[in-house]
Amino acid sequence: MLESVLLENSQGMRVTVVNYGARIASIQCLANGELREMTVTHADPQEMLQDDFYLGAICGPVCNRISNAAFSLNGTRYQLGANDGENCVHGGVGNISYRYWTLAQSAPNEAVLRLTLTHLEDGFPGNREFVVSYRLDESNALQIEMTAESDRDTPVNLTNHAYFSLGEQGIESLTFRLNSEKFLQKRGDGVPTGRFVDAAETGFRLKDWQRVGDFLANNQYAQILEEGVDHCFVMEVDTLDLPKAELVSETHKIKLAVFSDQPAMQVYSSRFLSDPFEPGQGLCFESQGYSDALNQPGFPSIVVRGGEQYRHRLTYQFEAL
Repeated sequence: MLESVLLENSQGMRVTVVNYGARIASIQCLANGELREMTVTHADPQEMLQDDFYLGAICGPVCNRISNAAFSLNGTRYQLGANDGENCVHGGVGNISYRYWTLAQSAPNEAVLRLTLTHLEDGFPGNREFVVSYRLDESNALQIEMTAESDRDTPVNLTNHAYFSLGEQGIESLTFRLNSEKFLQKRGDGVPTGRFVDAAETGFRLKDWQRVGDFLANNQYAQILEEGVDHCFVMEVDTLDLPKAELVSETHKIKLAVFSDQPAMQVYSSRFLSDPFEPGQGLCFESQGYSDALNQPGFPSIVVRGGEQYRHRLTYQFEAL
């Protein structure tokens, strides 16, 4: 059964969280004098139950791609359900985005959700517990903490999949910048090759402000020019004190800054959004570990040892301009 929690602060910001996929169903902020929706979402949260786009969802246990929907860990080969051609994406069949979480705690400015999965229930090892907390503070920061624990070694790589529009109909006129100078080269099916691409090959300096529309239309990197951006960017900073991504709507005079403690971020220009939405309607900043790290020995490990805790801290900070 769908449950929702409304978080509010004295600044007029409102965040709706639902237990289906531990999702952000809505973020509303005062922007240019009006309360505006900051994300691409459904007017009725019940419509989330038919969502195919991971709108606002917590994705996992392993977000992004796992090549050939399989991996080896401690001498055991694990075969997962392929849900993206031959590959596994966002945790595969029965992933946590499409499960009902337990609303463990709620308050006017905080919601805590829990999900328990048994060993191999979804193809992944370990009896696991996932906890996601959303906290809205008085500075218009939505603080998200994701944790996971398991009784045996298991891979964990969680992300939030909100699509940001900052109240606009499309992303072309938004401006953005990333604290990154390289990204993972990928094959046509989205799986990394294991090599890195210097961001200068796009023809843009990612740390400078630029229009999203210009970045997509005038990109010198053929894959982005032809398909839009859906790449895993390596982040330069490892502190929560500096934003890893920023997005601005000059029309509505509102800025989003994304802070996280993760080493990478999948940036996605929503090429595959479709009815009732449109391609290019939102921009995703999916804070995470490296894509396909389980099958790429040169990437940082996403394996969490039995009895240890996975922790991912993420903040969406909104500021009126």
